Amino acid sequence: MGCSVKAAPIFLFNLKLATMSDTTNIPQKVADVYEIFQNFFGEQFVDLQGGGRGNSAIMVWWPTVIVTNDNNKSVIIKDLYAKIVVTPEGRIPYESRGFQLNRTTFSNEQWTSGYLHSHIPRLYNHEVPRFTDPCLGRGPINNTIMDLKNEYEEAVWMLFCQELALYVTVESLAGGPYIRMEEIGASKKLENFKGFTEVDSISSFKRAFSSSGLIFDKMIKEFTLWYLQHGHLKFNYSEERFRCGLPYYDFMIDISNSFIEWFNLYGIRQTLSFLYSSSMILKVKVAQGKFYKNSTIDPINTSDIEGNPILIFKGEIKTLHIEPPAPNNNEYITTLLHQDVAMYILGRILRIINYRYCNEHNKLPESGSTQEGTSSTYQTVLYL
Repeated sequence: MGCSVKAAPIFLFNLKLATMSDTTNIPQKVADVYEIFQNFFGEQFVDLQGGGRGNSAIMVWWPTVIVTNDNNKSVIIKDLYAKIVVTPEGRIPYESRGFQLNRTTFSNEQWTSGYLHSHIPRLYNHEVPRFTDPCLGRGPINNTIMDLKNEYEEAVWMLFCQELALYVTVESLAGGPYIRMEEIGASKKLENFKGFTEVDSISSFKRAFSSSGLIFDKMIKEFTLWYLQHGHLKFNYSEERFRCGLPYYDFMIDISNSFIEWFNLYGIRQTLSFLYSSSMILKVKVAQGKFYKNSTIDPINTSDIEGNPILIFKGEIKTLHIEPPAPNNNEYITTLLHQDVAMYILGRILRIINYRYCNEHNKLPESGSTQEGTSSTYQTVLYL
């Protein structure tokens, strides 16, 4: 992404020194910039630290921010802080990236995933968060920061406030975020379970079952016939072909539930272990119409890091807080038939229907009678 990591570690004694600096003799340009921030964000959400002859730091606090990406996905983050260093002349120092971000409150999922913000490098090994340079990509705020490094101008500082407020609410996928919000939590999408595909062979499953002496083809044939009779498979006709009339998600749930029902009625107990070991059936996490790996990170013990000092805002030490894990009522665990097996069965069914109803139907005499040796469309034919 072209963004190097530059972070200034924060320690308690440094925080104290920052508040003890002489703030009674603030340069006029710094005071003017501070007033611009107060007018834009609100006095209670802005703090000025340092002063005198050295650089000052303006802190901005967002109690709650909703970060949204290009796919209209969003995540709520709490107690986000920005730190903007300002020179006595009211400019951004040339050595500064422009601003840094930090947080003091994390959800349990965000903490275990190391998620501070989409454009901040991941926190590893549960390290105490610190002010870190974000990746700015090629956004317009870069030009604004460069202008403020070259000269002081009130209108440009106003523009910077506006662009900063927008920046913290956006995860730009095109910019290549350090960590995407979809990666929060331990679950990851099942890469092969995305939509309808064509599968001509499931030889890997056949080999797994053959080694145990089980008859794989017989099982598939018997289940397919049962599914056609008891499942909820629907068809539609488009582009001169019959296709599955169910959405992908609904089809996968239907054929998987049907397989479980069929196996409970007719399956052999010793076969069950091979179904799982070969991944022909697998436990998955379902959320918002998508399938995810059923893997979770156990909530960690946060007692040794809870309450660690992170930063000072308006003379008050702000400490780390990690919220306890909350149950996710929008997801559940289910048993799913493997994508390749489901697509293989669907492909066989569609091949038969399209052959019998499209090809053979067109060959029937106009009178509707059938020639000897030619099966009519209403005759029962099963190809597997």
